[in-house]
Amino acid sequence: MNLVLAIETSSSEGSVALTDGSTLLGLERFSNDASHTKELLPSIKRLLKNAKADFKSLSLVSVDIGPGSFTGIRIGVTCAKFISYFASIPLLGVASTDTIAAHYFAENKTEKRKLAVILDAYRGQVYCALYGHNGEREFLDLLKPETVKERTPTGSILCGYGIERYRKVLLDEDSIIAPERYNYPESFYVALLGFHKFQSNKTDEVESLQPLYLRASEAEERRNITIKPEDLRLE
Repeated sequence: MNLVLAIETSSSEGSVALTDGSTLLGLERFSNDASHTKELLPSIKRLLKNAKADFKSLSLVSVDIGPGSFTGIRIGVTCAKFISYFASIPLLGVASTDTIAAHYFAENKTEKRKLAVILDAYRGQVYCALYGHNGEREFLDLLKPETVKERTPTGSILCGYGIERYRKVLLDEDSIIAPERYNYPESFYVALLGFHKFQSNKTDEVESLQPLYLRASEAEERRNITIKPEDLRLE
């Protein structure tokens, strides 16, 4: 088996998934930023128990490194690095925008238009990534909404939880809004992207993997995330 544990905590719609390669074995969701700390490890332990597996039986830990919520990303990346280090499991990080794009193109295989994934960065900015119909990312930048419109080709499909706040600025008569199910990254696609990289013999080092943050609030910067070795016990 190729058991992949995927962690997605970059937004308010957090989740974890367990796959055997590209086959989904289980998925758990938690839809509140504040719940990520207390629900992440218990959710992971339930997935492993239901699959009659443990941390040592994993082939890979794949984690969303952002952009997204400062605190959420730090929780997920810290947990993934901790599991990787103490259970000696390969680690891979994937971008949240790549995850959303992979989800969209997996379900829309004949799509030929470009896809713009837009996440709210607050303070009048968004994080925007543009993808071609083959799923290749063309850019990923922190931009003003007006600049996104300038850099996004007419007729592009828009998705992501940053659209609603700047709808009037971002949309034109030819814009197409993707269904809401593509607004947030999904842990299943974090697993698929990670496994795809892993098959190409790519991994990240625990010491060097870094989150891709949006702008953090001062309150979030003061929050500490702590995970202890005993937290990995399944009992």
